[in-house]
Amino acid sequence: MTNMALRWALRMCRLVTVVILLAVASYAQDPCANNEHRALILSGGGVKGAFEAGAIYHLVLLRGCDFQDFAGVSVGALNAAVLAQAAPLADSSESLAQLKLHTEAMVELWESFQGSQDIMRHRFLAGLRFALFGAEQMNDFVPLRRTLKANVSPEKVATGRLLRIGVTSFWDGDYREIAVGGKRGTMPPGRFMDYLYASSIMPVIGRMPRIADDNEEPNSRHASQFGDGSLRHVTPVSSYFVQCALSVPECRDDAAATPAHESLQQLFVIVTSPYTRGAGFVPVADSNCCRPGTTLITKGPKVMRRTIALMVDTPYRSDLDSMWIANDILQWRLELYRNMESGKDSDSRRQLDLSPPSTFPVESYNHDLGQDYMASRPYMIALIKPEKETADIGNLLSLSPQTIRDQLLSGCLAADQVMASQFGLPPMDEACRARFAYGAKHLE
Repeated sequence: MTNMALRWALRMCRLVTVVILLAVASYAQDPCANNEHRALILSGGGVKGAFEAGAIYHLVLLRGCDFQDFAGVSVGALNAAVLAQAAPLADSSESLAQLKLHTEAMVELWESFQGSQDIMRHRFLAGLRFALFGAEQMNDFVPLRRTLKANVSPEKVATGRLLRIGVTSFWDGDYREIAVGGKRGTMPPGRFMDYLYASSIMPVIGRMPRIADDNEEPNSRHASQFGDGSLRHVTPVSSYFVQCALSVPECRDDAAATPAHESLQQLFVIVTSPYTRGAGFVPVADSNCCRPGTTLITKGPKVMRRTIALMVDTPYRSDLDSMWIANDILQWRLELYRNMESGKDSDSRRQLDLSPPSTFPVESYNHDLGQDYMASRPYMIALIKPEKETADIGNLLSLSPQTIRDQLLSGCLAADQVMASQFGLPPMDEACRARFAYGAKHLE
């Protein structure tokens, strides 16, 4: 091939590449390149909270996603609290810059952990004291208290973005979401820190804090014990939908069991275990779980860990399944309305009278005020999850530096995969590896 022919071939290759890139860009729809309000919802998961941190780094630092609403339980509550301290500024670029600073701080916090001693201390003869003397907890979580105090300012949270953390009342089993910051938060900053700590304490593993109601004195004998919100909801998505009873004349935000959200159009949900809608398979994280040559789990401690893992998986899947079902119902109604308005379906109103939105069984906080009807709309939902189970239930509190590094990179890559596959954006996996290169060899 002559030099002229080679140059011509190279020009054609460049032209084809440009055309392909333009075509891809024309189909890409960046969910963060608009002024829509979006929420970040974080599940529990112990050390797998580093997976969330890596995914959030990708969304905020690499994709430029800003968030106005945060929710989390357990370790997700810790991550959400660090982020929600970002000042809610009216200027979009300044608002994003604030969130980027707090995202970096969250990642650096995870990178600073050197082991479980950074959040807890094992109690001397804990198993014996628990079995013989009825001790309430196996570990002391004073280091976690110090970590929260050093990284979360009650004053910044109170003046920051709307934050909700899920806790479980151990006495009556009631799941509650404590709201602070934004326009809807009502919890006093000081008491909020107690709930934030409570959201991470699993019964028996640690001593649940006693938190009195507003009309009770602290340390009252009638104060309630509060523990990890994931006892009831592993992923706090339920409050983003209002479930309405058809017998109630009007379904309003204040009918919800938790404080109402502000207007939202997008939900970014980050979970720390695999999930496939409609599939019930629960992978075993421990590769040495079973007797050689079998699929039998026979050793007592491993049987117990597997039992707990299966029990936790039930509310985990229930939260996500319910989210998709509720959003699908709202999408179905939206399509029905569109058919009615376009005249394509003249029988729609006879099929279901949707004039008053209160007659529908579920609503969202995504209200389109530009339409003739007042019914809420479905959310744009992006679900970020790991492809495989990366930590066994028995070592969720083992904060080894290498595990955290692997989780950070895994989360960043998982978020990249969603942004590329769901929204058609160019992949940025190399940027993930450049930031979290220390974990790359463990994900080959």
